[in-house]
Amino acid sequence: MNQRPADFFPRGSKWLAMLLIATLLNGGCASMPKPPSPETREQLGRIYIMALPSSPRGEFHTFARGWVAGTAKGGTIASLEGLLYGLSEGARSSGGGGPYAAAATAIATLIFTMVGAAVGGVAGAVQAVPSKTAQQIEQQINNVLKEMDLSSGLADAIYAVSMSRPEFRQYGITKGVSGKPAAKESYEALAGRGFDTVAEIRVTEAGFQGGEGKRPYIRFYMNADIQLVDTKTSEKRYGRDFHYVSQELPYDEWFADGSRELARGFGQAQAALAERVIDELFLVTSFPFATGLWAFPGQPEYGACWFYPLYPKQKYTSLWYSIRHNAPGIHLLYTDVDSAQPLLQWEPFPRPRDLTPENESLLRRISDVSYDLKIWEAPRDFPERLVYDRIGITASSHRLEYPLKPHSRYFWTIRARYSISGRPQVTRWAFSLIPGNAEGMPPGGSCDLDEIPATNYFRFQTP
Repeated sequence: MNQRPADFFPRGSKWLAMLLIATLLNGGCASMPKPPSPETREQLGRIYIMALPSSPRGEFHTFARGWVAGTAKGGTIASLEGLLYGLSEGARSSGGGGPYAAAATAIATLIFTMVGAAVGGVAGAVQAVPSKTAQQIEQQINNVLKEMDLSSGLADAIYAVSMSRPEFRQYGITKGVSGKPAAKESYEALAGRGFDTVAEIRVTEAGFQGGEGKRPYIRFYMNADIQLVDTKTSEKRYGRDFHYVSQELPYDEWFADGSRELARGFGQAQAALAERVIDELFLVTSFPFATGLWAFPGQPEYGACWFYPLYPKQKYTSLWYSIRHNAPGIHLLYTDVDSAQPLLQWEPFPRPRDLTPENESLLRRISDVSYDLKIWEAPRDFPERLVYDRIGITASSHRLEYPLKPHSRYFWTIRARYSISGRPQVTRWAFSLIPGNAEGMPPGGSCDLDEIPATNYFRFQTP
């Protein structure tokens, strides 16, 4: 039987362990970039998209380079994992409290930390990527980057997304040529042509990360900087960075057949970043209700951000699953659905927990509620291909309009569209808060992610 995270600690010690872990890892709630305020959006006016010239760095951020570095890094990571496991085991052995509970926790923590460092050191040395391999990867990345104008490609993708959505016509978005104007007067010239804001697009870095051994499995990543600048004053209205990470592939597959997979990776990165940039700049707003981050075990919304999936429900691995499959932590499982054309269901918006007297005034201003749904094929535990995409679903359930592949795995997510006092808004895409140590997830967790970690998508498998 699968266990929910709440079942991992004995009664009476569960909350002690959770509190200690939270205290050690998170000194407070993590701060994530916020979208532009409604006031800022009202000032944007007509927008001119401009790709800035850039020479992005091509780097390979590996687990560690060389045997010595691998040993050190492996020991550090394992020490932290040992510390967390020690806290849970100490709480378990303390019998749920008593005068010796703190001492038992401290002793168990020390033991498991020492063991974890020793074992982790060996594992780190085994996993370290040889320095020569890392240098080869960096050299090949830089050779490819010399032939590509990533900033212009991203600007083209952002413009294409904006043109495909009628709600953005009010901004009169136009795409310019590459290259930043040399002087302030050039921005003023754009103002004279009726543009109020320049959207500066610049890809700052691209490369690979991860990897173990002599034939490392690595992921492509791309970072971009987006700035909205007032054409009349050249002052920044808004700005932030965006980050994309691909699925894992063996190192040599990225560069086989004329780097075909790498070219595809660039295209996927630009498409994904463009979609998120448009959402963040123009649609996503601060959510008026609780996100679900601070829900506790036993509450209906526990384990999910924004909207909890009603069918299929989330299922998690047990402690024994983690031991048997050498997969530390708690992970999402693929839930079986009853059909290749399932009826997906989720919490309605406003959600039942939002219908409180203190929210009554805000609830009266909400209208035009609908939902967006996306489904991806996930044969390798990554959203590889979008196979279903619907906007404006009027109910909090949806029967797929055509069957999916049988015996296949899928990721899915939903979000709500709505208006507050006539102003269109959307929530972020819903996802699971478990596992909480996913890449891109800040310590303590966060629902304000514009990119869902691959490990945290809702998921199911067809019969």
